[in-house]
Amino acid sequence: MSPDTPDTTEVEPEMARRCPVCETVFTAIYPFSRQVFCSPTCKVASRNNRPARQNCPVCENEFTTTVARRRTYCSEECRGAARTSDDIRDRRVCLVCNGPFEALKTTRQIHCSPACRKDAERRRDQADEDRARRLGETTSLSSWPELPPPSKTLSQPLSRQQGT
Repeated sequence: MSPDTPDTTEVEPEMARRCPVCETVFTAIYPFSRQVFCSPTCKVASRNNRPARQNCPVCENEFTTTVARRRTYCSEECRGAARTSDDIRDRRVCLVCNGPFEALKTTRQIHCSPACRKDAERRRDQADEDRARRLGETTSLSSWPELPPPSKTLSQPLSRQQGT
């Protein structure tokens, strides 16, 4: 027997297992191991071949899929209808202008427009600068190095620099 293939005759019965895909007998690493397949290839093959029955939440029809087990909708039409329905929209209040707006429930949008978002950023930056000033810290803008003054020789014509 080669050193690469395990000897299943000398292995305890709870360690020897049969792969449900290729019917190969293999040895589990530990007796309490949850290993079911002999290789990652058989694991993927098992996932792809097993059909899953699900109910579409939009049209409530039952459908079977082998493409993706997490597939939720029976068709692209139902998927599109679910994404544009009023059930997934949430009414919120803008933190800047206190105006109402609608946003998808899955987003973290807290401002009604880009203008309000920029205004909130401006206020937050101003508050950070005020706090730094109170604590005697330097702000990020003043910590940038100063640029040297522009040289005067570049702004004058070349003939004047030579003195002729």
